[in-house]
Amino acid sequence: MQEISKEQKQNSLKNYLKNFIESSGLAEGRELASVILSVFDSCRKVYAELQAFSSIDDQFLDSFNATGDRQLVMDMRLHNIIVSELRKNRGIASVSSEETARILEFAAASKSKGMDNSAEAKYHVAFDPLDGSSQFKRGLNVGSIFSIWKGNTALLRKPRESLEVACYALYSYRMFFALAFRGEKLLLFKVSPNGDTSLGDDKLWLKKDNDFFSPGNIRASTATNGYLPYINEMARAKKTLRYNGCLVADIHAMLISGSGIFTYPPEANKKNKLRLVFELIPIAALVEACGGLALDCESEAILDKTPILLSDTSSFVAGSSQAVESFLRFFQKKT
Repeated sequence: MQEISKEQKQNSLKNYLKNFIESSGLAEGRELASVILSVFDSCRKVYAELQAFSSIDDQFLDSFNATGDRQLVMDMRLHNIIVSELRKNRGIASVSSEETARILEFAAASKSKGMDNSAEAKYHVAFDPLDGSSQFKRGLNVGSIFSIWKGNTALLRKPRESLEVACYALYSYRMFFALAFRGEKLLLFKVSPNGDTSLGDDKLWLKKDNDFFSPGNIRASTATNGYLPYINEMARAKKTLRYNGCLVADIHAMLISGSGIFTYPPEANKKNKLRLVFELIPIAALVEACGGLALDCESEAILDKTPILLSDTSSFVAGSSQAVESFLRFFQKKT
């Protein structure tokens, strides 16, 4: 794990990536840095669009995403902004979005126009353009989630071996941009209104126990499992409840605090809600980059799960390592 120099901390994201990738000796580092910067630029445009919110943007469309959620006007607007920005990068072979049910190939489109960039296009970018859509309607924090994969798909591949970079952007009173290379620690950048970036706390690390807990899918506590006893135990132990209803916001709060657990167990006879490719795999990579655990409720690591379809989902528990293990002991004990 590389140490971050004082000079690097004072650099912009662009300069930091240049210095970091060159010093790390990562193969094809320049192309990967270019893809990350394209992701960042798309997030800046998303943030600007959110600030230019109009009354029509929180209205529903007569369309649904790949896992059956009804789409907002803003969902598709941000999807189109991100696709348009990523399409400019000749190193990106294809993208997939939570808002569609297919992989969009860029290299093939360029080739049909007489610009064969297939030899240059090396990466696939999967993304959730607006994490926390329901909170957007309420004026609360929302985010975007990205994962960068070598090749032209995220499917049928083990994330721990094939995921190159995981990122999220949090859109709040200011924008925050977090990223982690495979096998490296998480980097969190603060973004000023004019787009300037500065590296924030470079020592984000989750301690083993949790001071905070974020219990999602409370309806699951009515089933014959240990979720309700676990929630009661957290209250008895005087743990602080923090739940935003936006995965990015909940994970960001956990990482900044250096402690916590996010739980989203399965509900009886219902499909899991959170998507592997677009949400859980990149978030799991970021949590592990801070020394935490990210598992499903059967104790399998999210980064060891191979996505078959873009619509694949999973149960989820992530955060401080001992807290995750404690939750699973409660949850897996039938009542």
